[in-house]
Amino acid sequence: MMKKTVKTAVSLIIAAALLLLMASCTFSEVLQKLFVGSMDDGTADFDMGVIELGAYVSDFSGMKFALPEGWEFYDREELLKMSGLDENGDEDALKKELLKKTTVYDMFAVDSMTGMNVIVLYENIKVQGMDTETFSEQDYAAALTGNLEKQTTIQYTKSSEQTVAVGGFDFLELSYEAYYPDYDFSIEQKYYIRKIDDFIMGIIVTEGDGSFDEMSPLSYFSAK
Repeated sequence: MMKKTVKTAVSLIIAAALLLLMASCTFSEVLQKLFVGSMDDGTADFDMGVIELGAYVSDFSGMKFALPEGWEFYDREELLKMSGLDENGDEDALKKELLKKTTVYDMFAVDSMTGMNVIVLYENIKVQGMDTETFSEQDYAAALTGNLEKQTTIQYTKSSEQTVAVGGFDFLELSYEAYYPDYDFSIEQKYYIRKIDDFIMGIIVTEGDGSFDEMSPLSYFSAK
């Protein structure tokens, strides 16, 4: 029972630490390029997904995520707070503010019993100062791996990289072992990367008390 509790706690800690990591580190830091993004120069039709009838629906990605039984969504206010935004105010003004952000957290779904969780986020390539025509999923993967492997609180080791289908779309899948020294415990994280216009869409799955083989959250993604 103690092992189960520790594993669940670690998976949630790793997810929380990941949010802080992604919010504080930019491609520019990883790739050592200058931050030169124009703050009003994002993709005009980008907007956050919504929760409808127990499912996350994203017009921008053309995908939806049906919430598994026993799971919970973070609400919109929590997601905006993670992205450094405020829900209060004019909707059109909020859409403009979204285009200024390097990272927007669009979905966080978690099984509080096991700790397994799924995060959907978007990285704005243009605001990061990258060439949107040439910057690819592979470039993002290399930057991400380099960034994760530099961490000390959580030690990441990449185990595989392949292209897989998620919800009818091709994603670059990166698998990592995430070791938390304070607990002397390892769990698995998988990152699914897809470029959409001026953004990189990331789906991040953190294993909880169990494994991806027993219940793959990817099966709950589909085309919208």
